[in-house]
Amino acid sequence: MPVHDWLAERVAVTPLYWSDLVLGTVWPLVGAAIARGRPRNPVCWLMLLPAMIGPYHLLAYYAGYSRLVAANPLPGWEVGAWIGCWGFVGYWFATPLVPLLFPHGRLETAPRRACARAVITVAAVGTLAAMLRPSGTDPVRGVPNPLGIAGWEWLHTVMFVCAATAMLGGSCAAAVFLVLRTRAATGVERARLQWLVLGGLLMAFSFLSLPLDDAEQPALVGDLVMLMGLLGPPASVAVAMLRHRLFDVEFVLGRAIVFTVLSAVVLGVYAAVVAGAGLIAPGSLAGTCLIAFTALLAANGRGAVQAAVDRTLFGHRHDPYAVVAHVGRRVAPAGEPAEALQHLVDALRHALRLP
Repeated sequence: MPVHDWLAERVAVTPLYWSDLVLGTVWPLVGAAIARGRPRNPVCWLMLLPAMIGPYHLLAYYAGYSRLVAANPLPGWEVGAWIGCWGFVGYWFATPLVPLLFPHGRLETAPRRACARAVITVAAVGTLAAMLRPSGTDPVRGVPNPLGIAGWEWLHTVMFVCAATAMLGGSCAAAVFLVLRTRAATGVERARLQWLVLGGLLMAFSFLSLPLDDAEQPALVGDLVMLMGLLGPPASVAVAMLRHRLFDVEFVLGRAIVFTVLSAVVLGVYAAVVAGAGLIAPGSLAGTCLIAFTALLAANGRGAVQAAVDRTLFGHRHDPYAVVAHVGRRVAPAGEPAEALQHLVDALRHALRLP
């Protein structure tokens, strides 16, 4: 992050980790996909919580610049400093509660409800302790907590104990419930839960494999190991959504692919056109017309890209006449009823992109 590097040349800041990038982007992206299809499912909002990591760092850097570099304090730096003391707590809630609530966001049994209440209570107490502890922000240690209570250093211990209890104890309890639910489930529901078990095992194995390092800055290999572990749960949820049609994600997936493809094409063509116009006829009417033509091409090309993506992912589901024609061509050569039935099933599966 350029802001981090620039500030690090002037004051002491903690290093950035690739694992934080995964936690702050991959988890929220999967949560956003779930929210598009099932906005009332608490799993999506829990997976969106780690998105706070990005603003938490930026606000702490803003406070660090105001407090330690700038000649005069900048407006609102106290808010940034305060959030820099606790803005990382989202994963205290997300890590143990996602496996408890996945996939439908319900706690069907009393033990699971009790476990969820305990995790929320402990994590909330730890969050309150982080908000009031008399310490510097985590990204920039030289910036004090504006709401820190002097003499209450014991809040550090409360925060660490609550964090460990929620993360380790809560996650272990959630894993036990997840395994029990997986053994009792059947069919597609069992497959969905099995994917999350696999992702949880990857995260647990990665955390157990972390190299012991007492230095202030952990080794790059440890950061990469943690990165792989944090990829496990969101990747398994994504596979459950795509492979087993969980959360009605097809619509979101199609639109996301269209947006990505079209954005890449438009940016590439636009950059080429602007560069070409600048070399051939800088500031001329022809260059302006080329840029305008690129914008019109992008606007008209969206429909074509959407249609191509829909055909690739979902076959001809939005074109009944194409389905009928395709099935008719496949069934016509059949000579026996059993053969015709087999051709019919194969044709429908191919036309509608079904497993």
